[in-house]
Amino acid sequence: MATGIIYEIFSPSKNLRYIGSTFLTLKMRQALHISRYKRILQGKAKGITASKVLAGMDTRFSQISEHPGVDKSWLLQKEKDVINEMKNIYGSGVVNHNIGLTDDMKAYQKTYR
Repeated sequence: MATGIIYEIFSPSKNLRYIGSTFLTLKMRQALHISRYKRILQGKAKGITASKVLAGMDTRFSQISEHPGVDKSWLLQKEKDVINEMKNIYGSGVVNHNIGLTDDMKAYQKTYR
């Protein structure tokens, strides 16, 4: 079991948020998001939900919570719960559309990881 992190990417200029989870450090996950976004801009990768926020060019990555000793399934369920909480607060300002992700983890991972 590892330590999972729930994180937020926020763009003040676009007033958009993306919620994610990872077992990497936040700095490593940030680097992967930025690398993927650059590949999208070059036409070398498909768009991802987080790219709507990254397009703001003023994005901030922040850790929402840390969860030691959890597995992937637990972390993805926690991510889903946080997404729902954030949607209740910020509405359409939360760009995640993967609310049912724990129902089909393999499809989620193939699409978003």
